[in-house]
Amino acid sequence: MCIRDRYMGVFNQMEIQKSLSQQVASSSHQYESVVIPVHVQDLWPHLRNLAFDKLSPKTIKKTEFSLGEPGKVGSQFKWHYTDGAVWEFKILEISDLHYFVTFEAISADPPTQATSIMSTIHLRRVTEDNTTFLTYTTDFSNDADANLIQDLKYKKLDYFKEFKENAPKLEKLK
Repeated sequence: MCIRDRYMGVFNQMEIQKSLSQQVASSSHQYESVVIPVHVQDLWPHLRNLAFDKLSPKTIKKTEFSLGEPGKVGSQFKWHYTDGAVWEFKILEISDLHYFVTFEAISADPPTQATSIMSTIHLRRVTEDNTTFLTYTTDFSNDADANLIQDLKYKKLDYFKEFKENAPKLEKLK
């Protein structure tokens, strides 16, 4: 075998490995956070009920429960986005002690490019000034593409901007 043939064999192996590495999927974790200028106990009832249509009305025009009711594990709800998209979720976990809610996407119209999308919103009291530190994390299955991950990142940032504006105006729920 001549050097040229050996070189071409190595080159072809490198191209195959490069092609395979571009197809290998890996799961992703996306995290965003913000400080909201209200006390955690005033914000929690709205987030517990996933009332994003009240907190972020420029992004979500309607929150609709299709099964169960707000604030109940196992309930299913839909967010009707102002751009026409509709996502349905199932509530997996709620903690009134630790102020978090976890939910999973079960359908989306238009459809998404991911088998699983699970999100947790967690609130913490900022003791210095009685505001709320909010984290919103999302874990994606390994088939999620970068466009979907980025889309949800920017949706979160849009929510945060509106939360900061609208949360102080909301009535206190108990």
